[in-house]
Amino acid sequence: MTKETFDVILEAVCNQMNMSKEQMLTRTQRRKIVDARHIMFYICRKMEIRNVYIQEYLNDEGYSIKHNTIIHGNNKISDKLESNSTLRKVVNRCIADVIHMLDQIYV
Repeated sequence: MTKETFDVILEAVCNQMNMSKEQMLTRTQRRKIVDARHIMFYICRKMEIRNVYIQEYLNDEGYSIKHNTIIHGNNKISDKLESNSTLRKVVNRCIADVIHMLDQIYV
């Protein structure tokens, strides 16, 4: 279930951020893409996917990442959520999409 959940989170974040999976997993420092990855890390952690699995699943997708990068991205979103209502709305929409998509899979 964890890999399926990760795939759903990746898809939901890509849809909400209006980008392809390939764009999301591109090595770039463009703010929109970095923010999308950080949102993905945050939601994965909220869905109780361990960092080691996030790292493994991203590696399977061809995107090598360090454990600390996942922690940093999760913390950045956590810190910004309280003061940034736009970010909070995006994250909440992503989470709602994830829940809806998982309901469709496990019905």
